[in-house]
Order: sequence, then structure tokens, then C-alpha cells
Amino acid sequence: MKNILVIFIALFISGCVARPTMIEEQNADYGEKPSKEFYEGKIKSYQEGRLKDPMSAIYSFTEPRKGWCIFDGKVNFGWIVNYTLNAKNSYGGYVGAKPEFTIIVDDISWHMPYNLKSNCSYQ
Repeated sequence: MKNILVIFIALFISGCVARPTMIEEQNADYGEKPSKEFYEGKIKSYQEGRLKDPMSAIYSFTEPRKGWCIFDGKVNFGWIVNYTLNAKNSYGGYVGAKPEFTIIVDDISWHMPYNLKSNCSYQ
């Protein structure tokens, strides 16, 4: 129930913010492109605290792409990393690869629920 409330509030707030114009996208500061070691480390560190069996995790990452996402009541520009995650559940079986994404700006990363991906776009 708590998750549904958080998602509803995020969708409500993000609906009040206009998408950036093409000029805003071209002039935005996306930060420096993160290295493979950096984004993989950030994502794995974040997921470790959420998984029942972090040692069983199997990741598949894409290259970071410049993009933006609307959250916290504003447009946030950065590098979007899409990935899939498959890990074991409490019964010892793999749950299947689930799509995830993270947006990174310099040293800051936001790990977003995948259902909010519609609030994002690539440059």
C-alpha cells in the first residue's frame, strides 16, 4: 500500500512538470559520462540491500545514454542506464530478468521504479 501511494504521488507531481524543449535538451548539463565500473558499482551496491540473495544476482547492462527524467517536481538531466536483473527469491529459484533503470548525474544516482520510465526520454 505504501508503494502504491509513493508511485501515485510521483506520478501526480511529475504530471505537473512540462517536458523539456529541444533547446533545453541541447543546452542541458548532463554531467560527465559515467565509466562502466562506476555505474555498475553504483547499481550493484544499491541492489545488494534489496535482494534476498545478492550473490545470485545476474545483471545485463546497456551503455549509458544522455537523457532526462521528470521526478521531484522538475526535469533532471543525466545519463540513463538500462539494465536487467535476475536473482534468486526466498525459495532459491530465479525470478526472471526484470527491467530496471538508473539516471546518473556526476556522482549522484537515482534508482527509479521501472513503471516511471514513461516520465523519461533520451536525447
